[in-house]
Amino acid sequence: MVLIAEWILCAAQYTNQLLPSNDIMLSHTAVDLRSIKAGICEMFEGHQGPVTGISCHSAVGTVDFSHLFITSSFDWTVKLWSTKHNKPLYSFEDNADYVYDVMWSPVHPAIFAAVDGMGRLDLWNLNNDT
Repeated sequence: MVLIAEWILCAAQYTNQLLPSNDIMLSHTAVDLRSIKAGICEMFEGHQGPVTGISCHSAVGTVDFSHLFITSSFDWTVKLWSTKHNKPLYSFEDNADYVYDVMWSPVHPAIFAAVDGMGRLDLWNLNNDT
């Protein structure tokens, strides 16, 4: 049985949903609101354990980053993704325990936070840290 951990409707794509689940893959589900048709259009594979959190990029700026999202997992990693590719763009592997959640900064387009099972909160700046 697959349990849905949470779902997020990306602000820039009102008809698309990214669904993490307790299996290893993410589903990118498209919903056509005009005809009420739904279906899985992409599968994102990259984590070696259940996905525990997902955050779609929503910072407003001169460059459109709405295709980017980050995920956390019980495999001790955070992964940076694009809806344009079904493999991770980058894997952050600096954690010493399960990573329970991730979240983009609401004001800075290059910063996100991740929290692990040891209670450690990591702030990442993509301009400096990678």
